[in-house]
Amino acid sequence: MSKNARCIDVLSAEGKLIVSLRLFDEEAGSAGNHTNGDDHRSRNGNGSGNGNGKDSTAMSEAQKRYLFRILAERGLEGDDAHRHLKERFGANTLADVSKREASSMIEQLLEEADAKAK
Repeated sequence: MSKNARCIDVLSAEGKLIVSLRLFDEEAGSAGNHTNGDDHRSRNGNGSGNGNGKDSTAMSEAQKRYLFRILAERGLEGDDAHRHLKERFGANTLADVSKREASSMIEQLLEEADAKAK
């Protein structure tokens, strides 16, 4: 089975490691551990995966705090930041957001910040 892997390290302003994400993408048609495609949710999913807990695990409190911290650095705080995140995730509530979706959003927000800095 062939996989592509990426590692994303999130560092504090002081350069200390906050979180390290390892993302693995299986090639289409690989025999992996998946018996069907049910465990791949759409971006605007409702939090229900295939029951194995892989995709349906809600984002962690640390992820939520980090998302709000990133937005606060952009001047969005409180209810405005909460509303912004719900819109970006396409979710009725942040409790519907999975860990995978939160990690992806953190990556997107950091890439946007990098693009603006250049």
